[in-house]
Amino acid sequence: MKTIITTVGTSIFTNLIKNDPNSPIIESYENLKDKKFSEWDADDIEDRSATRKGLRTLVKEGIQNSSNASAEIETILKIVGSEQTATIHLLTTDTVLSFLASELIKDWFNAQPKYERWTFIIKKIDKLNVQSKSDFEDEGFMKLIEVVREIEKPCSIDNRPILNISGGYKAIIPPLTLMGQLYNMPLNYIYEDSGQLIEFGNLPIQFDWEIAEELAFFLDEAVLRDNDFLNNQDSKAIIKKLTNNKLIDKSNKITPLGKFFKNYVEKKTPESKTTIGVLVEYKMLEYYKNYDSRLPKGFNVIRSEDLVKNGRTISEIDLIFEDPNDKNNIITTEIKSFYQVANYQAFHNGYVDETGKQKKSVKEQFRTQLEYVKDEWQIDPIEVKYLVYQASSGYNTPKSRRMLSDNLKVLAKIVFDVFGKNVPFYVDLLNIPLNQNKNSFTEFLQHRIQKTQLIEDFKF
Repeated sequence: MKTIITTVGTSIFTNLIKNDPNSPIIESYENLKDKKFSEWDADDIEDRSATRKGLRTLVKEGIQNSSNASAEIETILKIVGSEQTATIHLLTTDTVLSFLASELIKDWFNAQPKYERWTFIIKKIDKLNVQSKSDFEDEGFMKLIEVVREIEKPCSIDNRPILNISGGYKAIIPPLTLMGQLYNMPLNYIYEDSGQLIEFGNLPIQFDWEIAEELAFFLDEAVLRDNDFLNNQDSKAIIKKLTNNKLIDKSNKITPLGKFFKNYVEKKTPESKTTIGVLVEYKMLEYYKNYDSRLPKGFNVIRSEDLVKNGRTISEIDLIFEDPNDKNNIITTEIKSFYQVANYQAFHNGYVDETGKQKKSVKEQFRTQLEYVKDEWQIDPIEVKYLVYQASSGYNTPKSRRMLSDNLKVLAKIVFDVFGKNVPFYVDLLNIPLNQNKNSFTEFLQHRIQKTQLIEDFKF
């Protein structure tokens, strides 16, 4: 069964007027043109009901069984094709005509028995008003994203919903195109006046997670109003990145794209490692083993040790340094990105994955690992290490330093809760320099980590 998300505009009315300049719907169309649904909803109930009924009757008579009555009808027919069943979500803006058009489209299909197994669901998006820039930017944009996400979440990988953008207002095509690419939803539309269906698939694109995590952290109204942050030299580079990427405007207000970006990064913060996260593990393994004078020489190194309980992997430890002469002498090392440790939501509350399952927070994952070492292995490590990495100088902004410091203290308390204060807790901060002229991560992989890249180390 196909699932189709269709944006609804006013072509069902304008096509009639175009074909008949004396159409009886012209007066009603002009009176309702650009009128917000919320304003119409407040009108006199009897008058509103009569207008609605009269307009729907006139349009029904005008379109009858024409499959070209509107861009939405024409495209839906072509997309569904010979499928016996389909669910079509009609997304309307917060305008009267868009909503009435969706009702007429639904009526058109319901009037024909051959489409009786096609289900139509009308969804009005509050504040999605293309006549009001403030409504669109402040609320409508994100409400559109939320509704589309609600529809696509239950759909399997093999049966993704199709975004039908032939109808609707042009202003909402860019966000839907972006969503289609990021959430693996193909876009369909009718090419101009040809009647041919164009199917636009998905390119293998994704955010660079390290850059995404860095910038998303600062997309916070409180941060962007904080004078300490704004006047800090390192903050100016962050603000420039946010502005250049259109995530904030010149007045430091978060743009609709910025809100979408922030929401996407927070919801999709991966529990599993990113590519750069795996690279950091290998590079830190190399550094700790060969160049770090703080670590005992001759220890074996184990990477990504799965922690299995009752036949199920409950977590993993990124790096373990083990004394070959005494298996109880170990150093555990956890590696996380700056965003995962400094971001309040990821650190304290975790997140809900694509299946709706609640995932553990960073601090809960850390406690699970240490309690496993204590209870299952019955070992108190000689040291617990934590490495926080970032592909920028974002550590140096006052806000990020405070949040990072506060959360590292929480991790230290977990270490002492589990093992007592005889087990020291060390934290290293790793900076991966960004090179505008070269691939920064290729550069990082090709050269060994320098001591200068480890900004500082904390001991608790």
